[in-house]
Amino acid sequence: MGGILIKGLVGVIISVTTYLFGAADNLLLALIAMVGIDFVTGIIKAVVLKELNSKKMFAGGAQKVGVFFVVAVANLIDGVLELGGVLRTVTISYFIANEGMSLLENWALMGLPIPDRLRTILAQLQGKHKE
Repeated sequence: MGGILIKGLVGVIISVTTYLFGAADNLLLALIAMVGIDFVTGIIKAVVLKELNSKKMFAGGAQKVGVFFVVAVANLIDGVLELGGVLRTVTISYFIANEGMSLLENWALMGLPIPDRLRTILAQLQGKHKE
């Protein structure tokens, strides 16, 4: 009896997740990976810089959850407006790029090497580049 309940629960979770986020395609899986990697590198950066703070960690985790709320809304709007996944794709692609930038920032703040050109682009995107 317990096995049937667990299988039913897993089925419901997968159905709801697919409804909210769309298919578990490579784009969504890449976003999940990038969010996870960025969160871990953020923690490593905080440890290295001796800035580990549970409130900041919680806020960062909440921000990561927020990313998936926005993806879910984009996917639902996509379905309602019958856009064929365009809004979902653009939204996920934006967040993948955003997580990539955050990874580079964490890497640079830890004093690890990144190419000068990437460092310049990071500074420009952060509004710190003076012309």
